[in-house]
Amino acid sequence: MYRKRWIAVCLLLASALSWATKPLPGWKALEPPDIAALFRDKALGDGFHYSYRFLSDGSLSGVEMATHMHIPMVSTISISTTLGWI
Repeated sequence: MYRKRWIAVCLLLASALSWATKPLPGWKALEPPDIAALFRDKALGDGFHYSYRFLSDGSLSGVEMATHMHIPMVSTISISTTLGWI
């Protein structure tokens, strides 16, 4: 009895993982250089609390609650950790 449940759970997990790794129809999986190209020379902000500018040299500049910040060109992990996204 337990063996059938174990096999069912394993099959469910395998199918869920294989489905989750594929992009949805109409979507495209991006590589890190593609993501960097999409953010280059763009701005992100809410108009009041923060404003970030992704510069063409790979650095990030902006303002958070009236405090100016500048992060030189670093890896994606470092930027997300610095901004608190992780």
